[in-house]
Amino acid sequence: ADIKDITGEKQVRKKPDPVFYAKIFLSIAQNFDLQNEKIVQDLASYETARMDLIKNLRAEDETSPVVPGYQDEFRSGNLTDSDRMITERMEAWTLLMGCDPIQRRDEISGFFVTNSRQTIDYVLEKTPESKKILAIDSIPMEENSVDKMATCSKELMKNLKIVAESPMPLDHDPFVAFPENFKFEKKVSLSIYLVPGVSPLEYFSRFLSFDSAHSGITKNRVKLKNTLIGYIGFSD
Repeated sequence: ADIKDITGEKQVRKKPDPVFYAKIFLSIAQNFDLQNEKIVQDLASYETARMDLIKNLRAEDETSPVVPGYQDEFRSGNLTDSDRMITERMEAWTLLMGCDPIQRRDEISGFFVTNSRQTIDYVLEKTPESKKILAIDSIPMEENSVDKMATCSKELMKNLKIVAESPMPLDHDPFVAFPENFKFEKKVSLSIYLVPGVSPLEYFSRFLSFDSAHSGITKNRVKLKNTLIGYIGFSD
């Protein structure tokens, strides 16, 4: 029998809204990541305090040999598995990105960046045609290098724009992102991969497991001929 409300009228069953569900899922995932990171930090702080106490009881100083296994079980790489459900996260993110009004206009970005090792590995595994076009093992993060960094970043983005809009084969002069005389202690690495001949919306739509939103997301972008994917790694 049809379900009726208190007025006696039939209730209209609404179709599921994938975009709404994607927002809820990503919000929950983000909160989970924040909670998980806090737990890891608390455990690491506890372990540091515990080992300091043991050293004090043994009358050891900072030059004493570190106890074997010190902090190993509390290293963030062992405990923080915040990049769970990569497949589901990519699908939800793609759905939101494709339905974003900004991305539907000509201002759509051609360069997408992540600092998640698991995510970039998953993306590259699903993209055998991708090519690494740039690898920078040290980008300055020093306060006194802001002006130099701004100049280098402008030149880098200029060339990335050329790559994203150029047909294959690419026709542009080689470029150097940062001069060789740039020296700094703290740094991040940057790797950039090219997915040739595929616009961003067309590329990311392949991560959707259903067809209901595919036709609404895949748009023909004449301006952007390729998709650029970047990975940022942090180190000291």
